[in-house]
Amino acid sequence: MKKVIGLKCECESDVKFYYKKCDRCNFERAANNIKVDIYECPMPSERESALAVIFELQMPNEIRCYRDILWLFANRPNPKRSHKMHEWLSSRPHGSKLKEFCKDLHDCKVQLLSARRSLSETHYSAPRSIASASLEEFFFENSLQVQITPTKPATLQDECQTLTPELSDPNYKSLQFSIESTQFVQNKTISNLSKCTLQLKPIEFLEFGSFRSGHRLQWWNLLSALETDSLSMDEESVAVLITHALLQNGPFAADGKALMYSWCPESHQQLLENHFVDELIVRLERHLKDFESNWQNELVLIILTVVAIRIFTICNSTRKQRTTDLVLKCRNTGERWIQLILKSIHNPSSSDSNKTDALRDKIGIIGIACLLTFSVYTDASHSLDLSNGDVMSLLNMVTTVHDNLIL
Repeated sequence: MKKVIGLKCECESDVKFYYKKCDRCNFERAANNIKVDIYECPMPSERESALAVIFELQMPNEIRCYRDILWLFANRPNPKRSHKMHEWLSSRPHGSKLKEFCKDLHDCKVQLLSARRSLSETHYSAPRSIASASLEEFFFENSLQVQITPTKPATLQDECQTLTPELSDPNYKSLQFSIESTQFVQNKTISNLSKCTLQLKPIEFLEFGSFRSGHRLQWWNLLSALETDSLSMDEESVAVLITHALLQNGPFAADGKALMYSWCPESHQQLLENHFVDELIVRLERHLKDFESNWQNELVLIILTVVAIRIFTICNSTRKQRTTDLVLKCRNTGERWIQLILKSIHNPSSSDSNKTDALRDKIGIIGIACLLTFSVYTDASHSLDLSNGDVMSLLNMVTTVHDNLIL
């Protein structure tokens, strides 16, 4: 506009040109036609939001990885980013102005998002004429919201279905419904008795299908099964059933005062009764003694170890020592079995590779059972000290599992 200062309007009309503008008017018209894009601040005006954006851009890799892992866990079993939101670093002008300040964001699951579009990407961002627009119409605060990738956790029903193991053995596959909940399904089990295969006894079919009928009866059903040998402890499906039932957390009573100990779920209240624990340990010791010379049944050791450790974690302090002795017996049995299997592998007569692989799998499973026994040292009562021999045994078991299952 400096060019028009000092100039006078000299516009004139003639016949040939209806209206002829002077230099001053041409300069003014050109100036009035100038349009300028708006400027949207890439950072929020609120201090808290601005600090949140800065932290997102400069977040340490360790924290970012940890948050991504939590996000993947919360969105299981389908951790996919499905949202209808706008990414900060893909919006204009934030992407071009902020990317140079952010650390590596390659394949990050959690990103900085906004449910609202950037003003610069809407029709309100059309260039303004400098002749008619005021100065305030060219400068705008950040219009994006500060949010991160939302989570979509699974429903309780889907979560239970995910955590429930599937039976693969054809003899037990028709009883899948019996391990999915603790509802009373004995009548359904009886009605499905016609599906019992020839390899499975009808009594075991009924015992398996009724094991989880009633969450307060599961430990009693286990005691009955140990007493009558009604379940084949060397079957993988039986190991899955018992382990899944005993590791159940809940349900918790609405009125905790009605229970002996409110911290303990109703499913495991029996373990706080000393006489019940005594009877259970007697039968566990009997089974361990019956199988201690037969390393072919590694699943029996897994079941007995899991049961013993579960008792140890809940029972009264007066029964800790006896339960600890049972756990250590399970470990000693496992260590002895591993040595026997190693001798069998080194025997020249057993050079079949398939047989050797099967024996190595047994060693790995038994090693896992032995590793489980070391959880007794983490008890809050600190009633058991970890000796040098225990440390050597732990290192030996870790090496055994690594060499036979991982390598």
